[in-house]
Amino acid sequence: MAANMDIPLPTDSATLSPLPDVLRHGLLGVTILAALSFALSVTAMLYLSYKLVRWHFKTWSLYRRGSGHRREIDLNLGLEQQHFANSRSLPGGGTPVPHKRKALNQFLVLIFNLLIADVHQSLAFLLNGVWLSSDGIMVGTSTCWAQGWLISTGDLASSCFILLIAIHTYMTVVWTYKPSQWALYAAIGGMWTFIYVMAIIGVTAVHNGSGYGGYYVRAAAWVCKKKRKEKEKKTPLTRIETLVLGFASFPWPDRKRTEPG
Repeated sequence: MAANMDIPLPTDSATLSPLPDVLRHGLLGVTILAALSFALSVTAMLYLSYKLVRWHFKTWSLYRRGSGHRREIDLNLGLEQQHFANSRSLPGGGTPVPHKRKALNQFLVLIFNLLIADVHQSLAFLLNGVWLSSDGIMVGTSTCWAQGWLISTGDLASSCFILLIAIHTYMTVVWTYKPSQWALYAAIGGMWTFIYVMAIIGVTAVHNGSGYGGYYVRAAAWVCKKKRKEKEKKTPLTRIETLVLGFASFPWPDRKRTEPG
């Protein structure tokens, strides 16, 4: 997805080849750490996936076998069951109490999504290996665009899910309130939608940087979004993340008010 390169890029944003020795050594270290981060994140995701899937099938199996049914005290007073509507008897007496399946651990679900954000970031910096193998950071290539996209979405996703975990922890510990599962999944879906919509808006609003050198260009040692000229008007969308995080970090008081006296 190379952009139109009509206007020459500044020196600090243009293609750099060959790589200086200092930059080569630095990129090598970053690439090794990114590979380690990627491997650990994927391993943790696979482990959590295995545990969650196993838990799902185990609880479903218990639910289907009716293992949650338990005997209650017989309060029929000697009357026959036919006098009670919609009732069934269990062997030995008592009425069946339906077993309610336990919901997934919400904190683990949030951690799983944070790991997905970490994978975005580690993949972005893992692409530095391409620059090492080609002995240059090539602006306008598909690798350049992919690295810029992964860095922008990964950074925002990581911030968003750290924020969501902080809000969830605050509500659970301070308010002693546990959100419902559907509310949690709606929040997670809303976060991912926000993350990708923001990234897509940035690319499409400037036609992928056509006419001024590209949207994703070199930023010293790797690729990120190009800094716009100061004379151009800044869109409010570029400050939404800061406003949201600042609002969420405000020390809101506890909703529980202490009784006087």
